[in-house]
Amino acid sequence: MHLKNAIAETCRLSMILGIVALTINGVLGCASNKPPTLTPANYKQLLERQKAGIALDEQTVQQPPELSAEEYERLGDSYTRQGNIPMAFVQYDRSLRMDPSRLRVRYKVGHLFLLKGYWQDARQEFKEILNQDAKYAAARVGMGESFFYSGDLKEAEDNFLQALALDPLLWRAHNFLGILHDQQGRYPEAVKEFQAALVEKPQETALHNNLGMAYYLNGQYEQALPEFIQALQGPKEPKVYINLALAHTKLGHFQEAFDAFEQAGTSAAAYNNLGVAHLEARDFKRAASCFEKAITAHPTFYEKANDNLRKAQAGLAGNHVIGHAGKEACL
Repeated sequence: MHLKNAIAETCRLSMILGIVALTINGVLGCASNKPPTLTPANYKQLLERQKAGIALDEQTVQQPPELSAEEYERLGDSYTRQGNIPMAFVQYDRSLRMDPSRLRVRYKVGHLFLLKGYWQDARQEFKEILNQDAKYAAARVGMGESFFYSGDLKEAEDNFLQALALDPLLWRAHNFLGILHDQQGRYPEAVKEFQAALVEKPQETALHNNLGMAYYLNGQYEQALPEFIQALQGPKEPKVYINLALAHTKLGHFQEAFDAFEQAGTSAAAYNNLGVAHLEARDFKRAASCFEKAITAHPTFYEKANDNLRKAQAGLAGNHVIGHAGKEACL
């Protein structure tokens, strides 16, 4: 998720196929030590104080800094790793007040705004960096991300391309371009971008999932399978199991698809999801069998399976039965 990996496209496919939606909550930092909430207004106020040269707390005004600009930066990095974004911001602010030329620290401030979803504020930070150093490639990537998340995809793509012109090894730019190409239906180009990102970050499991989705959307199901399997070497995310299952269904690996669907949720959901795959292929007999098993597994809850069963029965009644090759599943 999911940075933006091909999650949006996966969700779109899930809605098209009628597959059970799974909610994934991302957590930043330690779950047992949640950072304090800071609203967009608070952040903007802090930013305005910083730019006006006003310290962020009274203690800083009354006492000279005890640490160097570099030490404050390191302290900010530590708070960022802990997920304590407000305190990270305070330390970066102190570092910048001592040495405004530290563009690396300003980049980190912009990145914090991206993390919190304040795209316009992030853009201002990256713009300030680029005003001082037009060749700061990472800031150009940050600009692209701010446009991407705020929905201006053309500006996003332009900035990612400019970043790669400055530094072709920036894997994040390649990744975002891959996602953009997926959304535009330019799947072969998306494959190339994700492959380029993986050259620089071969252990980044989210990139393997993204490459797998690009292969899947391009109809290259055999190539998609190992990428999803590799993605599962990291966090066992339900969305990746669903992607793996979808690729298996396209190849007629129905038992493997069921197993992957089940890893993503429950047996009832797995039977329903596999039934939907059969329904899409117009294999109404297998589809009906799967939906019946879903209802048996969870009779009081699974209304969706009942709806899908009626569709399969209607297909059978219309004598439009089409079977497809593969291992028996749900018969």
